[in-house]
Amino acid sequence: MRIDSGFVPVDLHDIRVRTNPNNLPRGTSLVSARPINANNGNVDNKVFRLNFLHSSDSLKGFRKMKTFGIVLSVLLLGVLTANGQDEQNAGEISGSVAARAVVLTWNHVEGATHYLVVLDGQSQNTTDTTASFGGLEPNTPYTAEASAFDANGSIIFVFPDFTFETVLERITNLRAKDITEISIEITWDERNDTTVFSVMVKDDEDELLEPFVRLSENTAFISGLQRLTFYNIYVAPVGADGVGETSVIRLRTDGEGVRIVNSWKNSEGLSGGQVMIYRSINIPRGPYMMRVFLPCPATNIKVWNADIDEELSSQDDGIYILVQNKIWQKRKADIGMNFYSLGDETFNCSIEEGSVNVEFSYSEPSARNVLSSNQAIPVSILEWATIDTGIVSLAGKMNVRLDEVYDNVNAPLSAAQSNQTFNMKPYHGQFIIALHSGEDCPGGISIGAVWGMTQKSSTGMEGALPSTMYFVQTEAQWPSNEIGLIYGYDADNCSSRNGVTTELIEGGPIVDAVFDAEDV
Repeated sequence: MRIDSGFVPVDLHDIRVRTNPNNLPRGTSLVSARPINANNGNVDNKVFRLNFLHSSDSLKGFRKMKTFGIVLSVLLLGVLTANGQDEQNAGEISGSVAARAVVLTWNHVEGATHYLVVLDGQSQNTTDTTASFGGLEPNTPYTAEASAFDANGSIIFVFPDFTFETVLERITNLRAKDITEISIEITWDERNDTTVFSVMVKDDEDELLEPFVRLSENTAFISGLQRLTFYNIYVAPVGADGVGETSVIRLRTDGEGVRIVNSWKNSEGLSGGQVMIYRSINIPRGPYMMRVFLPCPATNIKVWNADIDEELSSQDDGIYILVQNKIWQKRKADIGMNFYSLGDETFNCSIEEGSVNVEFSYSEPSARNVLSSNQAIPVSILEWATIDTGIVSLAGKMNVRLDEVYDNVNAPLSAAQSNQTFNMKPYHGQFIIALHSGEDCPGGISIGAVWGMTQKSSTGMEGALPSTMYFVQTEAQWPSNEIGLIYGYDADNCSSRNGVTTELIEGGPIVDAVFDAEDV
């Protein structure tokens, strides 16, 4: 059958074959499927109307792709559960098929007391009219055999063989790649069994949407979305025999805003509510602060995905400074507040849309110590020499004592530090650690094992100094102040290590060069 732009009636049994990319014109994108029937839309004839989008612009774009993708605005899985589905024929087996499992069902056979079902060397003896089998291989054909037995153990009915093929296994590592106010780009792990995928987008009301979707290999770019809106995105691999298992990810478009989840008030003057604060998904590195104005002071308040800075907040005025300065908090763009206020008959606190205001990207000088852009870090050194087949190797262990300068991120008020003045450690991405070998070691030292930090190459780095090595703490390493390295040196080129110094450099072109070059 020739497929062109426009509306084409297609029998449901043929859809799985005709959605094979080899059968579609290059540059064609399947965007919707709707049942059509003269009987008020019932699906008794299983005839669907498929709307194909085929424009010169899309054709030009698709030709540039290495792989052709089918964009399904509606997955065909489960279509047969619609009104008008044919009842299962008596004496036949049907199945709900997944990638590695199948659930077989059949109608009861008169006089049968139990059934024997055999599949791929597995057998089940059951009194029910269903049997489940696991441990199957994806995208593989199987045949199930079943017999019905009476109370005497005699076979009274042999079911026709049920042949089926398992579907493709679900994709892995589905994640967001880029998000703006009107678009979401997602990606997943590459696959060897297919390069064709279906994408379906729904809102939080489970309504099927039809945004623009562009597929390219293992990514999908979805545009035409609404700002600050949540979407459920379903992705499934597509094989020659149909759509595989579906994965789903819930994401929202970028933007800032406030939503009143609920509010309440009672006759005793107690009022409260729950507020969700949505900050921008793309924010600068470092701690992120916002100032929240409640319509009245809160007697009790609970915040999640952020902390309240009690020193900077004016709680008597209903003004709260929320801070995200932990790694896990920085990954949360949605902050929640649950609070209530206790008043009297003259006290009025109305929690409604527009009554809670937020000043995003709020910044105030911290009450804690503020460091200069370069902070010296003490080091402790232990050296040794080894002899192997007459060759002397000189080496040492250097501990970079961040713990003598900065708070322990995981326990900032620990007992060991309670009587000392420590500084707030700069956030991941805001600093690098420089190790200078000194005048007595112009040849530098060679780095062996490193812990708690990662060495970065200074080649081509703007502002990099000679005889200096640079290190960063990744997001995973940032909470730890236990950092150091094993080094080796040549006595002829490095007469003394006493001049070795380390410093923490906060901000500036070197820091930007390191963190803009790659994701660390």
